[in-house]
Amino acid sequence: MTAIFKAFGDDSIVVGFETKDRFEAIAKAGSLLVQAGQASHTYSQRMAEALHNFGPYMVVVEGVALAHAAPDLDVISTGMSLVSLAQPVDFGGGKMVSLVFALAAIDHHQHIDLMGEFARLFEREGSVNLLLKAGSSAQLRQTMSALLGE
Repeated sequence: MTAIFKAFGDDSIVVGFETKDRFEAIAKAGSLLVQAGQASHTYSQRMAEALHNFGPYMVVVEGVALAHAAPDLDVISTGMSLVSLAQPVDFGGGKMVSLVFALAAIDHHQHIDLMGEFARLFEREGSVNLLLKAGSSAQLRQTMSALLGE
């Protein structure tokens, strides 16, 4: 099992989240990290501040955002969450997002390692569509596992 799967808590994936706002989407992804005991509420705020200050740099591939902030004391343990949105939202500059991942890492080494594994999810053409077709958190986990060759 890769580090990316170990980073997802049991209840860290939500499917069909209703929002019309990018900041609410990030807050939901952050709340899943808090619920899993991986980050404090201030980490969610720092992810939102990063989006506000730097624009839609979090959009890593069409339809997918990776919300994160630098490792700090508000990260309790390395973790990830995923919010699949009911409808795409504009993350800025017309960049529409349907999948919002959040990453919290306790140090820069783990941050970089998880980002590398995360990038592997999207090496295969059509991977975003496969993830979007998943109708449950179990199906999303199964699809991610297949995309990573596990």
